[in-house]
Amino acid sequence: MIKDLLYLISDHILWIPFALVFLASIVISIKSRFIQIRALPKMFKMIFQAPKRLCTTGCAQTISPRSALWVSLSTCVGMGNIAGPIIAIGLGGPGALAGFIVASFFGAAVGYVEVFLAIKYRKKQNDGSFLGGAMQYLDREFTPWLGLLYAFATGLLMLSWSAGQANQLAILLAAKGIPTLVTGTFLTAIVIFVLVGGIKRLGAICDKIVPVMFIAYCAATLWIISLNFRVLPEVFGLMFTALFSPVGIVGITMGYGMQKAIRWGLARAVQATETGVGTLTFPHSAARGTTAYNQGVMAIATTFGNGIICLLTGLTIMTSGAWKIPGATFDIRMFSNILASYFPTFGPNILIFCAILFAFGTIIGNGYNGSICFLHTTKNRWLWLYYAISGVAVFIGSIMDVKLVWTIIDFFILPVVIPHMIAIVILAFKSSKVQYHEDMLNSPMNAYRETDQRKISNE
Repeated sequence: MIKDLLYLISDHILWIPFALVFLASIVISIKSRFIQIRALPKMFKMIFQAPKRLCTTGCAQTISPRSALWVSLSTCVGMGNIAGPIIAIGLGGPGALAGFIVASFFGAAVGYVEVFLAIKYRKKQNDGSFLGGAMQYLDREFTPWLGLLYAFATGLLMLSWSAGQANQLAILLAAKGIPTLVTGTFLTAIVIFVLVGGIKRLGAICDKIVPVMFIAYCAATLWIISLNFRVLPEVFGLMFTALFSPVGIVGITMGYGMQKAIRWGLARAVQATETGVGTLTFPHSAARGTTAYNQGVMAIATTFGNGIICLLTGLTIMTSGAWKIPGATFDIRMFSNILASYFPTFGPNILIFCAILFAFGTIIGNGYNGSICFLHTTKNRWLWLYYAISGVAVFIGSIMDVKLVWTIIDFFILPVVIPHMIAIVILAFKSSKVQYHEDMLNSPMNAYRETDQRKISNE
């Protein structure tokens, strides 16, 4: 009964707040004069240039700006990037994939604003670490109660996201004969080990696994798409035709038009890219030797990286024709079957390798983000309790129904993204809060703001 009620609310009401988040991201993109496009040269330069600064103080508590990018990518790039587009296409039709594309593009501007504010308002501790996250600018610009509400709701959201990661990985590994109990135990043990080691250990691990999993996954999907390149025009046409179709497309049982595309495409895009959620602020706040503008540009790379993986997943599903097979199951097993057909020898192993890295990286990233929120809520107490609850969430998620897991996650995300997105829009329109061009950082007015920032950091 409760499950049916959740599904009813999800299908008919829950698409509205996600549509509002999308509209807000468009507004911020226009306000920033499309910073996600203008900053592309700067973004690539920062990603590929060699580090110029050596760490002298606070090394154990901070990471490099590029490591912050990898940590944030590890948090965002997870099983949701594989399963999310598949579930979205299955429940919302091919138009849902178009929702992924546009939401990722406009969401990049939101990521820039979030991280810019996080760096501007973070506080430096006596041990050299930074106290950051969205709570800092919510506290300073609005009220501490809003920061507390955000921290509490985000801590719960991180638990539900970890459950979703465990759910899809358990489904995949169970098909290979590995019990869900073993999957849950392995994930819990490794995640706790990494989290206890702090941000430095997390950054060191993400520096190694994120580039590998990103390259391996993109290479496999691009190969499959290239083999089916002749149907790409048809696929893109179908995506946008289904997006604006008020009724289902003949012969496609899952295409329900704009509402379904928004409900599942935009909802999954928000989950995958974390648009408006504010979680990008946690790893980026730990970056040393950086400016608010530079780290905000790095956040754009995070959002685009997530969007690229989601797009490649969706195009792989649609160009291969797997989504049209009668009785097809729209979860990660569909992708496993595609890899097995195109890479008979090692295809399934590619997915298992990437899935383990994706799920592991995301769960430990969620655990780190959630721990920061938990400490803010409890005033730096009982961190061990959050680690224990995270382990429980992983176990529960591994045995739940796919649609139920992702529906519950959507309900958990609303108390986070709605008030935070409203705050971001307000701050984005305050010219004294966010700079949208690097030259603005050298203006006399900005020098005044930097002085104010140092005052904030010392309080």
